[in-house]
Amino acid sequence: MNNTVRFIDSVKENLILTYEEYENYSYNDSNFDFNKYISDSDYLKARMILRKLSKENEIELPETYEVNRSIKELFQDISYASGYSQQNTAGRIAMIFNKYSTYLEDNLYEVEIVKVECEIPKELTYRGIQSDLLKCETRISDGDFAGAITSAKTLVEGVCKEILVIKGIDTISDTDSLPKLYTDLTKQLNLNSANPKLDNSLKEITSGLNKVIKGLAEVRNLSGDSHAKIITPSFHHAVLAVNAAKTVTSFLFHTYEYQKEKQFN
Repeated sequence: MNNTVRFIDSVKENLILTYEEYENYSYNDSNFDFNKYISDSDYLKARMILRKLSKENEIELPETYEVNRSIKELFQDISYASGYSQQNTAGRIAMIFNKYSTYLEDNLYEVEIVKVECEIPKELTYRGIQSDLLKCETRISDGDFAGAITSAKTLVEGVCKEILVIKGIDTISDTDSLPKLYTDLTKQLNLNSANPKLDNSLKEITSGLNKVIKGLAEVRNLSGDSHAKIITPSFHHAVLAVNAAKTVTSFLFHTYEYQKEKQFN
């Protein structure tokens, strides 16, 4: 049994177990623990796998799994539908998941879910950053590679603007390009190459980040979802753009935090 099948079967069994307890709880949501046996993150991971297989192989996935993003939402939807009983529901869950497990076994197929994470300090909450992080993760999983590239660039723009605002630079034009925003920010964080105190090795790194920023801006203009596409991006293009955005934003955040702590110590 491959790892994907093992994971899908585990989610299936825990969903059935959860629903059986929920039914015995008389569908009372107020005190019921929907995540006693399975987390929403594991459910979402399994859902991504099912959706990916459905799109690639034309396997029909019931709408209730398409629209519900938590176990609570899923079971509320199922319990409100007519014609569902405990035995019926357990059987339907097993039937749906078994269909995908059988396909995976028959084709010796493993599904890789790429999850791009980026740590954002809680005090930095520039409008849209959290939404852009979610887009970076879900758009790749959904096969929206152009959208993922757009989200990656938007994320970096949001981070640059937020730190500049915190630094007191409040005359930021909405038309400022990403490279200009990044250049302004590096000056504020003492990362520009003209800074004589910056170590030569760090200058090489920051010079490389300048190229990454320019590349993010250009690849988004070529293939992002806010422009007419000149090229059609693929999976590896989107992963590269999102991981580049993750690297840049993490570096900027931690540089900002370090300087802030140094200022007050």
